[in-house]
Parts: sequence; structure tokens; C-alpha cells
Amino acid sequence: MVCRVTSERMVQKTRVLVLQTTVPITLQTFFRGQLEWLRRRGLEIHAVAAPGSSLHELADQTGVAIHSVPMTRRITILRDLVSLWRVVRLYRQISPDIVHGFTPKGGIIAMIAAVLTRIPARVYTIFGLPHMAEKGLRRWILKRSEQLSSRLAHVVFCESESIRAVVIAERICPANKVRVVPAWSLNTIRPEFGRTEHTRNLGDAVRRGLGIPRDALVLGFIGRVTRHKGVLDLVEAYRILASGFPDLHLILVGELEPPIPQGFLSFVSAHPCVHNVGFQRDVIPFLASMDIVIHPSHREGLPTVPIEAAAMELPVVATRIPGNVDVVLDGVTGILVPTRDARALASAIQVYLKDGYLRRRHGQAGRRRVLQAFAPLPAWETVHSEYARLLRERGRRADGSSCNGLPESIDVLRRGKRARVFAADMPRRLVKRGIDIAFGSVLLLVVLPAMIAISALVRLTMGPPVIFRQLRLGFHGKPFLLYKFRTMENAVDDQGILLPDEERLTGIGRLLRILSLDELPELANVVKGDMSLVGPRPLLPEYHDRYTAIQWRRHEVKPGMAGPVVAYGRNALSWEEKFRLDLWYVDNWSLWLDLRILALTLWKVLMREGVIALGHVTMPPFEGRAGRLG
Repeated sequence: MVCRVTSERMVQKTRVLVLQTTVPITLQTFFRGQLEWLRRRGLEIHAVAAPGSSLHELADQTGVAIHSVPMTRRITILRDLVSLWRVVRLYRQISPDIVHGFTPKGGIIAMIAAVLTRIPARVYTIFGLPHMAEKGLRRWILKRSEQLSSRLAHVVFCESESIRAVVIAERICPANKVRVVPAWSLNTIRPEFGRTEHTRNLGDAVRRGLGIPRDALVLGFIGRVTRHKGVLDLVEAYRILASGFPDLHLILVGELEPPIPQGFLSFVSAHPCVHNVGFQRDVIPFLASMDIVIHPSHREGLPTVPIEAAAMELPVVATRIPGNVDVVLDGVTGILVPTRDARALASAIQVYLKDGYLRRRHGQAGRRRVLQAFAPLPAWETVHSEYARLLRERGRRADGSSCNGLPESIDVLRRGKRARVFAADMPRRLVKRGIDIAFGSVLLLVVLPAMIAISALVRLTMGPPVIFRQLRLGFHGKPFLLYKFRTMENAVDDQGILLPDEERLTGIGRLLRILSLDELPELANVVKGDMSLVGPRPLLPEYHDRYTAIQWRRHEVKPGMAGPVVAYGRNALSWEEKFRLDLWYVDNWSLWLDLRILALTLWKVLMREGVIALGHVTMPPFEGRAGRLG
């Protein structure tokens, strides 16, 4: 059944993307705002999910085509085969260019159906690993399911570095196929998250409605009320604490998901200080009513609840598992405890119950971390860049036009010619890579003491994190994470929006930029192979579609720490002048030219020339012109 079919399909321009999951609410939470953003980038989007009332609402909000296909989350072989047959029929009808599967069941059906219908690009996302909370045959089946989905996909996304590490260590997927998409779950964070007079009033209203005194301490749990979310451990910890804190209240927010022991249900329904409010579409009032958020889950991807709690300046007590450890900084924004250990959970909660100052300090640190380390746009750009890369490898751009603004047949011929040129140039490139590894490693060791001192200085003056990481485009437009020392504070306005760069740049940060010391961590990018010592400076992924066909050629070599732009003017140059220098380097690069540029760059750094663009503390963004590649 199709809830709504978009009328905006342009056959020669858009490419069709199918997003498939068994859980309808996933499309509304993890893709809030992203569906419309992807559509503006030229993609026609179809979503496939199990039936649910939220599908109609999502179709009305986004205008995408929503397809309802019955799929169960449990292992039901006969029903799963029927679901697969229906999805295969749907794919043949839509003829998508990309299929992106989510959740274990929805993902494996999507990947098998995509293979059977010969879909060009297949992407699978691992939000969490269900087998980690299981044992025996069920664990074996769930793990093999993840392995199969990953094997059939061209790219596998993980939401956190810790999940990626588990995926590789347990041989679920080869490392070369795994990409980390940071903070996808943060799509649920909205501007209204935060401690304001409005949210405090909402929290007071919740307390009044539940009969909780305004000065009582309240523990909170948000999530599906099920075993693997650790609710049994939480209730046991509450029993331990109740004798010492008789006025302690517990709010459970979430849909009950069997099987749950009858003893648990009886205790929750009978205890006057335990409040089970069920599923709530808006969690902000309930977060505002809490003092501590408990997240005792047995398995996670990148958990949303601790991020939302931190955005509301609440400390979090969570289990020390992959996913949680990427969000909760032990002893900084919360406390991490072992899984399935009710006594350890109770002890950690007791620390916060006895120390109101620590609660506030960790809550405030959590909000700073959320605003600083998590943002949805980089995640969206990473995903779109991977879509674009997969399609470029098949001779098409993500908006349906051919690469480099040429007809597809001509572009294929040009790419073949470039491949032959690249092969003939391989010896020089190997020498250049050898120099990067050798000199980059030596330089990294030489400047290590200075980097340690700078790290301490940044930590003392600005707090964590010390390293600023940002997505940039590298060789052939492949995205990578650029490392730099942090130079700006994370000051925000009353709406929680970051202040302009000139207001956030600190005195220490300005000094680091003038001396170019903020760029020392890029030596790690050089050794890893993301960058070279010399090359065009790496730019932001958002500039991808603003290049002309000629300007795109700057990606035919690796980006560099030093380069023609740095050597001949730096930020004092206009964007057009920068592109001319980059293209000149691409056409004329040699090892001798690299040595010359390195020497000139060192001189520019010592003379402190061109660090600040006229009228800006950073280079103004490259506006380009939308669609110039097409």
C-alpha cells in the first residue's frame, strides 16, 4: 500500500533512493529533517516500513512516497519470505538506484531483495547489535544475519566508533566497507531542548500530574520497557535505594514490550513512587521533571536518550557498552557501570543523589558536549557523499547527471583516459606516498612534545575535546575526518545556536592559528593516507555541488597540509584565485615543486602572512553556484 506518491519525479534528473526499516517510528526520529534535505539535493525518496499510523503522518510532512509492507521484528521464516517477495515486487516497480536498509530484519530483507533485483548501490546501517544481548542459538542466528546483510551491502554505516570496532573485531564486516556516520540519532534534538523557564514549567506540570513533590528527587528511564533495555536491573537498583531514600521517585517513559516478568509489573503498578506513563511522543516535559536519567541498556548503537538527557543538562548513569561509551563520558557527563549489575547501578545513582553540585556540573558538561560533538548536518553530508560516491563509481552523480557535467558516455571515456594517466603516473605517486609516510612520521615524533603542551593548554582554557574533527573531501572527493587543535569555544545564544566564529575564537585559538600550530594534528591524516604533505587544501563536503567541472579537478590529487594556496597567499586570496592555483598544481605537480612549496609555506608561516581573510576570522564560505557540476 502506498500512502502517498510524490509528484516531483524528474526522470532524467533525480535518482531514486529507497529507505527500508521494520520500525515506522525510525523514519520519523532518525530522519527528522533529513528526508527533506535529501530531496533538496535532487533525490527522489521512497520509504518502506511495516504498517503503522505514523507512516501517513510522515508522508504528509515530507511528501515522500511511503510504502507499507508487513514485516515482523521477530524471526518468522514463512512471514519473512512473504515480506521478501513483496519487497522484490516493489523494487521491480520502483527501479531504485540505491537501497538503504535499517534494523536487522528490515536490512536483511532490503539487501537480499536488492541483490535479486540487481539494484546498483546497496547500503546497510547498523544502529545496534542485537546479538550482543543474546545467548546460544538466537545469538548465532542474529550475528549471522548481520554478517549476511553486511556482505551483501556495498557500504555499511555504523553510528559510533565503538560499534564499528565490535563489527570489525567480530568479523561481521570487513573494515574497508565500514563507515562511521556520527550522531545520526541526534536528529531528535530540537532547539527546545534545554533548561529554560518554559521547560521548567513543563516539568513542574508533569510532577503535579503524577503527584510528585517539587523538591523530591526523581530518577527517569526513557525507552522501550523490555529486558534488554535493563529495566529489571533498574527496578532492582531502585529497591536497594528506596530504603535510604524513601521520597525517591522513578518515572518510566516507554511502551511495554513483552516478555516482562509479572513480578516487575506488579511492583511498578503497586509502588506509590514508581510512575509508568507509557509511550510519549514528546519527551521534553518528562526529561524536565527528572533529576537523573538512567540508561541501563544491554546493547546500543548510538543511544538517543543519553544525548537528549545531556541536552537537558541532566547527568546520566549508563551501562559501559558500545554506543553508550561514545555518548557518556565517565566522570564528566555521567557515570558508567557494568551491565546486569543492579548493585553497581544503585551505587552510581547514590553518588548523584547525595551530591547536587555534581549532578549540576555533569549535566552542564553534558549539554556542552552535545552542542559541540554532535550535529546532524555532518551526518547527512557523510551519507549523501557516500551515495554520491557509489553512484559516481557507476557513472552517475547523486542528482542523476553525469560526472563532470558531461554526457554520461563522454564522461565514461574521460574517466577511462584518466585511469590510464593515473596508471602511467603510479611510480611518482608511490614515491610521493613514501615521502609522506617517512617525513610525516618523523615530523609527528618531532612535534609530539609541542602537541602535548598545546593539548594541555587547550584543555585548561577551553575544556574537552582538545581535537577538532571535521568532515572534508579528499582524493577523488572521498570524505575523511580532518584533525586540528580546537581554537573556538562552543558559546551559544539563547536559542542554543552557536555564536559567530569571531565571538567564539579565543585568544589562545587566535595565537594557534597565527602560528599554524592548530594544524599539527593533520600530520596524523598524512600518515594515515587521507592527506599528503603538499596538495590543495581539503574543503568542506557542502561545497561538492558548487564546483564547476574544472574546479572539481582539484580532487585529482590528495589534499595537503601545505599547498600552492598556502604558499602564495593563503586566506588573503579570493576563491577564484585559490582554485586557479590548485588547478595549476594538479597540472604541474612534481617532487621538486613539492619541495619548493614546502619551503615557501614555512616562510609564510614564519612571517604569519594571510592567516585571516579580510573582514573574517576564518575564510568566508565558498558560495559557488548550485548545480554547477550538472
